[in-house]
Amino acid sequence: AEWSQLAISIYLFFALVLWESAVTLFYIAHQSIGVNLFLTTSERAEVEVIDNYIGLLAVFGSSIPVMILTMDVTNTTMIIFFTVVALLAGVLMYISVPQIKEKPEFYEKQEEDSLSFKDFMAATWGLLKDRSFLLFFLTFFFLQSIVNNYLLGYTYLYDNVILSEGLWSGLPDILIGIGAAISFPISYRWIKKFGTKTVLLRMMAISMIAYVALTFIPATSGESLNMVSIFGMDVPGEFSYWAATLLYFAIYFGFVGVFMTNTPIARRLIDHLEIKTGHRRPGTISGIIGVLLTPGNAVLVFFYTQIISAFGYDGATKVQTLTSQWGIRIATGIMPAVLILLGLFFLSRYPIDKKLEDEIEDQILEIHAD
Repeated sequence: AEWSQLAISIYLFFALVLWESAVTLFYIAHQSIGVNLFLTTSERAEVEVIDNYIGLLAVFGSSIPVMILTMDVTNTTMIIFFTVVALLAGVLMYISVPQIKEKPEFYEKQEEDSLSFKDFMAATWGLLKDRSFLLFFLTFFFLQSIVNNYLLGYTYLYDNVILSEGLWSGLPDILIGIGAAISFPISYRWIKKFGTKTVLLRMMAISMIAYVALTFIPATSGESLNMVSIFGMDVPGEFSYWAATLLYFAIYFGFVGVFMTNTPIARRLIDHLEIKTGHRRPGTISGIIGVLLTPGNAVLVFFYTQIISAFGYDGATKVQTLTSQWGIRIATGIMPAVLILLGLFFLSRYPIDKKLEDEIEDQILEIHAD
């Protein structure tokens, strides 16, 4: 029997709630285990290289479910596909999770985390009054809003200013993923040498400058992307296409700084708070961080849609007016640059630099290492 639209909406709502709850629980457990298993900045950065390489699989594999959902296939085919994916993920977790060997004696030195709502809110308020935690939160509230939603501006720019479509709209994103794979080991070496704060400051400054430059990308002349033949293959012949792609390489290179440092910085902050308060609460702190940073994902989306609407964007047409194109440029370039600048402002005042980072590491090793 066919489901009504109401039934489908209710089902999807509860499925989304279940998914978000599972993701949150996974995040808290992942952070808690990671902060306990890996105590040095070098180890934590090395783990991030591996995590990010695994994460890059999404760049190459995300087209598969999109094709399934957009092709004319039966519900049975989609159910089989996603069931196989879920079973495969379950098997991988069943094999890998038991291999994580934790030390029981480590938890003898750790405070039991409280899960009551009242205590959670009290703990959140207490953390926000701590200067280090507040600056960490403000930094990543702005930076992760840009990083998590970069495809929004990318899509509008390539679609309505550069006028690309199909393969040529998606190819830069795939190439950017390959570039990121090369950048992870480089940033790992920089973190070991300069510390997480300095690396993040410098790499995101590159993204900010590239975003400003992206604002002035010229629009494609005519009503379609100009193609030229090179060695018998048709490729984009517009300067704007290749200039935007080069700038997005620079933007994403800066994003690698966030991917590589956000978890090590958060874990070192947990260590810092343990030394300061005498209580080790990785689960509670990770949960609070997750809750506080979640609304930041909507910041860019809200301002982006407001800006392009104010400049007269027309979603029914691919070729926009000159005014609308400038709205897309400002929302895609200037606005992210401003949000990054705000994030870097708070990061510059974050007190845990390389020197303090090393001091905290030494104290944590003395407390917890064998």
